[in-house]
Amino acid sequence: MPALRSALDALTVRHDILATRYPADRNQDGAAIGVVSSTAGRRWPLEVRTLPAERQDAEIEATRGELGFGRLPFDLEQGPPVRALLVTDGGSEHVLALAVDHLAFDEVSAEILATELAVLYARARGLAAPALGPVTQYQEYARMQTEQYRAPEGRAAVARAVGQLYDRGFRPPLPLPAHPGHDPLATGRTAAVGRALPPLGPAVEARLAALGITPACFFLGVLARAVSSVADGERFGFQISQSGRHLPGTDTTVGCLTELAFVEFERARCADPGELLEDARRQLVRLVTDPPPLAAALEQLRAEGRRAEVARLRNRPYLLYHHRQHTPAVPFAPGLRLTPLHPTPRPGISREPRLNVATRSGPDGGEVLLEYVEDAYPRDLVTSIAEAVAGAVAELGAWAGSR
Repeated sequence: MPALRSALDALTVRHDILATRYPADRNQDGAAIGVVSSTAGRRWPLEVRTLPAERQDAEIEATRGELGFGRLPFDLEQGPPVRALLVTDGGSEHVLALAVDHLAFDEVSAEILATELAVLYARARGLAAPALGPVTQYQEYARMQTEQYRAPEGRAAVARAVGQLYDRGFRPPLPLPAHPGHDPLATGRTAAVGRALPPLGPAVEARLAALGITPACFFLGVLARAVSSVADGERFGFQISQSGRHLPGTDTTVGCLTELAFVEFERARCADPGELLEDARRQLVRLVTDPPPLAAALEQLRAEGRRAEVARLRNRPYLLYHHRQHTPAVPFAPGLRLTPLHPTPRPGISREPRLNVATRSGPDGGEVLLEYVEDAYPRDLVTSIAEAVAGAVAELGAWAGSR
């Protein structure tokens, strides 16, 4: 136990963003500002629950629930934006749950922390461990990003992004069929629909790799093909999260470095697997090589006093998509491995007219999960999209295997 506490606390010393609180700035209309705690007082709060082995499964499931450990809000004004829970039988059975607010975290950050926690835990136990390199703090990333947008080339990129927002709207169109009693702009209570996805198999995965199609690209094409089967319009698109780690040295940065990014498709081209996957690949390459600074463009509009225009640009239904590769267990210490445990979807409340779609893939198959506002879409429509995703995995996989 002391070794685990020491390793968790060392993470907060290593990464300032994990020891940052966000009090309201009275001079900035109540906007939150980041205040980094002094190094000496940093702690990662750890709760320990000692239970008999037969009660551990129920306790772990409860941590994933609506009111459990994984879904409790953080007090960001007081900080820190992290907490941990260890469920143990006091002997050989242990489950460690970590929670970090999205302000301070993204998916790449999870990989960084898992690796570093294993190293720091081994050190705390007096075991041999590799050295950890220097860290680029999130504040340095923010400074580099600000300088990038202030340079002539960066200002031109922001101006182009502003033009894109006015030309296309803040989000790509999502022309799903209208249904009586439902409003695509509705917000409120959400529900979820999930479906299992078939595995692709090593041969298909190898063929996709030879074609330059990554898993993220493949499943983006899968979703586009599924949505094209129900869309009313010829053009549609999704909002995705794009990593902001294209700046030098940020591969060690913990924080929310995701950028807004949009992809669009034509329904006619979704019928041809080759055209569809090439469209997906080309757009993802463009987002990596020349990412449009849409978040900076929105911030510029707000700074210019055009908040009403920003609200108008955002007032449209949209689909937010995320793909996650299966993350293997990370060696943690002799006899211990760290395995990701994601919260179980529960009904919630959405304040935006958003359809969330997440896919997960791995050697044994995967799943698709759609979370929707109940007043926006009927369950039958959402279910048909989930089933179309499963069908598209098989169709596009068969196409790739035949190449």
